[in-house]
Amino acid sequence: MKCYLFIDESGDPFFFGNRNKLLFGTDGFQPYLIIGLIQTKDRKVLRMPELSIIDYLIWAVQRKLLKGEGRYFEALKNKYISVLNLYELS
Repeated sequence: MKCYLFIDESGDPFFFGNRNKLLFGTDGFQPYLIIGLIQTKDRKVLRMPELSIIDYLIWAVQRKLLKGEGRYFEALKNKYISVLNLYELS
């Protein structure tokens, strides 16, 4: 059976600027790239406005990482299947 994905992101997927200049640590660069994913077998689900909840879930993670404010993340933590830090996996 086919599987359909909805993927959303927050952060900056670009680590290098013009002439391969490293952007990490410069003003305005966000050191996190956060990706949210919803998997479904029903293609119609991908058109539902309720998918905007993924934006809020990602925002809650982002707020905890960047500002140290964990109240939104803590209120929703049972809604996340997993939160991975890829830098800690190696």
